[in-house]
Amino acid sequence: MSRKTRVAGLAVLAMTCSGAARAGQILYLTCDNNMGTHTVDLTNNTVDNLPANINPTAIDWQKSGMTATPAGGDSYPYVLQFHVDRTTGIASMHGSATISGGQTQNFGDASGSCVAGAEPATKF
Repeated sequence: MSRKTRVAGLAVLAMTCSGAARAGQILYLTCDNNMGTHTVDLTNNTVDNLPANINPTAIDWQKSGMTATPAGGDSYPYVLQFHVDRTTGIASMHGSATISGGQTQNFGDASGSCVAGAEPATKF
């Protein structure tokens, strides 16, 4: 076997192994109580492509946006804070919105359980 063939073979093996390692760094969480499904990237410290604090015992992240309102109604900025206890699988969510006058209104507290599973199936 020539040196070029060995080097090329090692490069393919290295790419295959590193791809398998990267694939193992993704968790797919399914949570009950309307908390949805989430993709956790342990390598990049993100959940659903949002920055997250991830350690061996917890995963924390937040999602923000604007509330949906009927035509002509006011919309307000909101923040949803998520916490998953990795030792128990218990998840919690707290929501708040900043309403007129800069007041904060709390809403959407929920808790439930999450399980890690396989990558969700896709249609295409």
